[in-house]
Amino acid sequence: MRDGERARFLNVEIEALDEHGTDITIEVNGFALTARQLESGTWRNTLPLEDMVAGEPVRVELRGTPHTLVDTEWTFGKVEMKLER
Repeated sequence: MRDGERARFLNVEIEALDEHGTDITIEVNGFALTARQLESGTWRNTLPLEDMVAGEPVRVELRGTPHTLVDTEWTFGKVEMKLER
């Protein structure tokens, strides 16, 4: 982010989830933004960041654990931030 910019929202898109479900955790700067169980398919959401990233570097961690660890091609997650000036 440049001077004067601040992330206000985190857009999340998670694709190709395990057919039996996936547990996900999203953390921003070490604070849990969401932790939930997702079913198969694609999950999209916009999550408000509130004061988690005020004027500091941002570290986003997206973790997922499929309910069955089958050896298949598995794409997990895309995140982007909306900036407000």
